[in-house]
Amino acid sequence: MRILHFYPGKDDMVTRYVDMLLNVMAEYVDSRKSTDLSELKKSIKQWKPDIIHLHGCWEFTTFMALIHADARNIRCVFTPHGQLEPWIMRQNYWREKYPKLFLYQRRILKKAYSIIAMGSMEANCIKNYGWNNRIETVRNPLITETITTVDVGCQVFAVYNKVLNSDVLKLMDDKTITALSVLIKAGQALDEKWISDKEYNIVKGIGQNDWSRLLLYSYQEEILSTVMKGATILQFIIPDIDFSSVSFYLPEKHHKSRPLSSKRNSDANMEFVTVVKAAHERMSHKKLTLSNVLELSSFLRTAIVQDDKIERYLREEELSEFAGRLMQVVADFTCLDVGFMPVTSINDRATRKIKRIITKHLEI
Repeated sequence: MRILHFYPGKDDMVTRYVDMLLNVMAEYVDSRKSTDLSELKKSIKQWKPDIIHLHGCWEFTTFMALIHADARNIRCVFTPHGQLEPWIMRQNYWREKYPKLFLYQRRILKKAYSIIAMGSMEANCIKNYGWNNRIETVRNPLITETITTVDVGCQVFAVYNKVLNSDVLKLMDDKTITALSVLIKAGQALDEKWISDKEYNIVKGIGQNDWSRLLLYSYQEEILSTVMKGATILQFIIPDIDFSSVSFYLPEKHHKSRPLSSKRNSDANMEFVTVVKAAHERMSHKKLTLSNVLELSSFLRTAIVQDDKIERYLREEELSEFAGRLMQVVADFTCLDVGFMPVTSINDRATRKIKRIITKHLEI
């Protein structure tokens, strides 16, 4: 893990705090610090940090550091260092705090993956703004004896891990995402003969960190059992992770996935149309999930349907085009072969919109 600390360097207490973090976390985190934007840009380009930890409020350079990090998809953790405590906020509020708050400071609060407050009063003040609920409290050992520097290091490290365990799809490269689709295919087909050598080698080529992210994403999307089956069928040894103990953030308006169909229909053709109809309703409310896609894929791999009847039913429900787009989505996410599709797939702008809804399910 690579952490780049950024602070303007004007506050001696912030400087001492950052130096303390670098020292206490040296054995398990690769950390550096920067106090000006040119140095920050150079470190981002050459060192490629996983997280940029921003320290202190009210400095425009801190906001610019956030902009540079965001442009390069680097996640930021923000520590205000008590500067959002109510009694400080009241000092020169209308002349200084209010303009800065609404020009750029609130954007720092909104964009941060996590905010580390140094006390409950500051945490409540930040929460009351309503701009970001991902708030952790870690006390400052430089001003209180209620916590040791070692404990601070452990707690801040836990925040870093929580940030990197959130919205993990954005941290997965194209090869890992393709490997996930192959594992889903194997887990649903339940036979390695359906997996080509090319597909097998894609999974074989991902590393340990890729596996961890892939499995964590599967757990968060509630498809882990299928992925684990796929890994077992293809005889891959995967990391043993207790996901119940892994902390991560979910979107503020996160919704759990619900099945598209709650009961079986004796007519498989009508059941398919019912599932497509439910998927269309979920999509219209931006609540279609990857788990729903796997549900449809599993149905198509096992059901015996009649294409002509399905075509007629879909036409009556005015769902023909949506069903075609849904077939393309299922193929992209689960490697479903064309032979299982009762309707011809459609790949257009509307199809890509459906995919974006699915991939944004866990987006922070």
